[in-house]
Amino acid sequence: MSTNHPAVLAALVVFVVGGACSTAEQFCGKRTQCLSEEQDIELEADSTRVCVAEYEGNLAALNANEEDDCHTLAAAELALDNCRSWLDCDDFLEADLGGKCDDQLDDLQDAFDDISGLECSAQD
Repeated sequence: MSTNHPAVLAALVVFVVGGACSTAEQFCGKRTQCLSEEQDIELEADSTRVCVAEYEGNLAALNANEEDDCHTLAAAELALDNCRSWLDCDDFLEADLGGKCDDQLDDLQDAFDDISGLECSAQD
């Protein structure tokens, strides 16, 4: 198995750093926690599981593409969400993440800029 692929490297780093909990689980758990606190409501018990399924489906779709730019976008999303997962809720819910995760935000923007049109969708 080659580890020269950015998505493979990102997944390995996330596994080693994050332990057995995936970035999707960490991110979705934090999202559920922060939205519940902000809105002072209790979200449905399956909210995190549904978020994880959608998240993993999105990454699988990006990585199913042949284009390297789609894989780079998936890796950038993972890196950003891994960073976001460790923020407090105030920063997590801010559009600019409280000025944190700036490098990851820049990398994600660069990845979006590198894809054209529907390059990473089933519609291309």
